[in-house]
Amino acid sequence: MAPFPAIKPTARSYEPGDYPIQRYRTLSGAVWKRSFGNKRVGASLSLEFANISDDEAAQILAHYDEQGGTFYRFVIPTVLLAGSSAKLQTVLALPPNLLWAYESGVSVKAVFPGVSTVSVRLIGEVRNG
Repeated sequence: MAPFPAIKPTARSYEPGDYPIQRYRTLSGAVWKRSFGNKRVGASLSLEFANISDDEAAQILAHYDEQGGTFYRFVIPTVLLAGSSAKLQTVLALPPNLLWAYESGVSVKAVFPGVSTVSVRLIGEVRNG
Protein backbone atom coordinates (compact mmCIF):
# COMPACT_ATOMS: atom_id res chain seq x y z
CA MET A 1 0.00 0.00 0.00
CA ALA A 2 1.95 2.99 -1.28
CA PRO A 3 0.82 6.35 0.13
CA PHE A 4 -0.42 9.08 -2.19
CA PRO A 5 2.42 11.43 -3.32
CA ALA A 6 3.00 14.31 -0.89
CA ILE A 7 2.21 17.11 -3.33
CA LYS A 8 0.28 20.16 -2.11
CA PRO A 9 -2.98 20.60 -4.05
CA THR A 10 -4.12 23.97 -5.32
CA ALA A 11 -7.79 23.12 -4.81
CA ARG A 12 -9.67 20.47 -2.88
CA SER A 13 -13.26 19.55 -2.16
CA TYR A 14 -14.06 17.22 0.73
CA GLU A 15 -17.42 15.60 1.40
CA PRO A 16 -17.50 13.77 4.76
CA GLY A 17 -20.14 11.20 3.84
CA ASP A 18 -22.90 10.09 6.18
CA TYR A 19 -23.61 7.46 8.78
CA PRO A 20 -24.99 4.15 7.47
CA ILE A 21 -28.71 4.65 7.96
CA GLN A 22 -31.54 2.90 6.17
CA ARG A 23 -34.80 4.83 5.83
CA TYR A 24 -38.15 3.11 5.46
CA ARG A 25 -41.40 4.84 4.59
CA THR A 26 -44.54 3.19 5.87
CA LEU A 27 -47.84 3.08 3.97
CA SER A 28 -49.11 5.90 6.19
CA GLY A 29 -46.19 8.10 5.12
CA ALA A 30 -44.28 7.94 8.40
CA VAL A 31 -40.51 7.43 8.20
CA TRP A 32 -38.70 4.80 10.23
CA LYS A 33 -34.87 4.81 10.38
CA ARG A 34 -32.40 2.11 11.30
CA SER A 35 -28.72 2.83 12.04
CA PHE A 36 -26.16 0.27 10.92
CA GLY A 37 -23.00 1.83 12.34
CA ASN A 38 -21.36 4.69 14.19
CA LYS A 39 -18.77 5.71 11.58
CA ARG A 40 -19.36 7.83 8.50
CA VAL A 41 -19.15 6.15 5.11
CA GLY A 42 -19.09 7.51 1.57
CA ALA A 43 -16.48 10.24 2.05
CA SER A 44 -14.98 11.74 -1.09
CA LEU A 45 -12.03 14.01 -1.78
CA SER A 46 -11.52 15.83 -5.08
CA LEU A 47 -8.06 17.29 -5.64
CA GLU A 48 -6.62 19.59 -8.27
CA PHE A 49 -2.91 20.15 -8.73
CA ALA A 50 -2.72 23.19 -11.03
CA ASN A 51 0.46 24.08 -12.92
CA ILE A 52 2.66 21.36 -11.43
CA SER A 53 5.75 19.99 -13.13
CA ASP A 54 5.37 17.04 -15.45
CA ASP A 55 7.59 15.10 -13.03
CA GLU A 56 5.04 15.62 -10.24
CA ALA A 57 2.21 14.70 -12.62
CA ALA A 58 4.13 11.51 -13.48
CA GLN A 59 4.35 10.69 -9.72
CA ILE A 60 0.55 10.83 -9.45
CA LEU A 61 0.09 8.72 -12.59
CA ALA A 62 2.66 6.19 -11.35
CA HIS A 63 0.80 5.98 -8.02
CA TYR A 64 -2.47 5.38 -9.88
CA ASP A 65 -0.81 2.51 -11.77
CA GLU A 66 0.69 1.08 -8.55
CA GLN A 67 -2.80 0.97 -7.05
CA GLY A 68 -4.19 -0.99 -10.00
CA GLY A 69 -6.27 2.02 -10.98
CA THR A 70 -9.33 2.00 -8.73
CA PHE A 71 -8.57 -1.38 -7.12
CA TYR A 72 -6.21 -0.95 -4.14
CA ARG A 73 -6.67 1.36 -1.17
CA PHE A 74 -4.02 3.66 0.31
CA VAL A 75 -3.34 6.35 2.90
CA ILE A 76 -3.11 10.04 2.08
CA PRO A 77 -0.62 12.54 3.53
CA THR A 78 -1.68 15.50 5.66
CA VAL A 79 -0.11 17.86 3.09
CA LEU A 80 -3.38 17.48 1.18
CA LEU A 81 -4.94 19.81 3.79
CA ALA A 82 -2.11 22.35 3.53
CA GLY A 83 -3.24 25.91 3.03
CA SER A 84 -6.22 25.61 5.40
CA SER A 85 -6.22 27.29 8.78
CA ALA A 86 -5.41 25.13 11.81
CA LYS A 87 -9.06 25.34 12.91
CA LEU A 88 -10.37 24.21 9.52
CA GLN A 89 -7.80 21.41 9.39
CA THR A 90 -9.13 20.20 12.74
CA VAL A 91 -12.71 20.24 11.45
CA LEU A 92 -11.71 18.62 8.15
CA ALA A 93 -9.38 16.13 9.83
CA LEU A 94 -9.71 13.15 7.58
CA PRO A 95 -11.06 10.23 9.59
CA PRO A 96 -8.25 7.85 10.62
CA ASN A 97 -10.52 4.85 10.01
CA LEU A 98 -10.53 5.52 6.25
CA LEU A 99 -8.38 4.21 3.47
CA TRP A 100 -8.69 5.92 0.11
CA ALA A 101 -9.06 4.63 -3.44
CA TYR A 102 -9.30 6.33 -6.80
CA GLU A 103 -12.94 6.72 -7.78
CA SER A 104 -12.02 7.07 -11.44
CA GLY A 105 -9.00 7.70 -13.63
CA VAL A 106 -6.55 10.56 -13.25
CA SER A 107 -7.10 13.57 -15.50
CA VAL A 108 -3.98 15.31 -16.84
CA LYS A 109 -4.24 18.56 -18.79
CA ALA A 110 -1.14 19.97 -20.50
CA VAL A 111 -0.79 23.68 -19.69
CA PHE A 112 2.44 24.33 -21.58
CA PRO A 113 5.64 22.30 -22.09
CA GLY A 114 6.76 20.80 -18.78
CA VAL A 115 3.69 22.00 -16.84
CA SER A 116 0.39 20.17 -16.29
CA THR A 117 -2.79 20.34 -14.24
CA VAL A 118 -3.86 17.06 -12.66
CA SER A 119 -7.29 16.25 -11.18
CA VAL A 120 -8.17 13.19 -9.09
CA ARG A 121 -11.26 12.07 -7.22
CA LEU A 122 -10.81 9.74 -4.24
CA ILE A 123 -13.36 7.78 -2.23
CA GLY A 124 -12.94 6.88 1.42
CA GLU A 125 -13.53 3.30 2.45
CA VAL A 126 -13.71 2.17 6.08
CA ARG A 127 -10.78 -0.02 7.12
CA ASN A 128 -11.57 -3.65 7.73
CA GLY A 129 -11.15 -4.56 11.36
